[in-house]
Amino acid sequence: MSITRTLNWYESEAGAKLIASNNWQLQSQDVAPITQISWTEEYALGWMAKVPTDGFRVNILGMWQPCNKGETYDINNLDFWERSSKPGEPG
Repeated sequence: MSITRTLNWYESEAGAKLIASNNWQLQSQDVAPITQISWTEEYALGWMAKVPTDGFRVNILGMWQPCNKGETYDINNLDFWERSSKPGEPG
């Protein structure tokens, strides 16, 4: 079952003028008094790790794995997702 979320953004005239003065746009549209943004929830798993180094920063990231609530995945030896043979635990 997908859930749709909606964000209603109300902007005052003074706020809209300030935003417009910074040339901000939402997908090439100017600011409006009321903007409604909707999306459908989708779940996914992801991971990130910081590699300890001297003098610079290295972050490694895995690919996002789309999933449904309750599905379980493991990370294999190449750091890719694979379906888990173990059942998931709620929480």
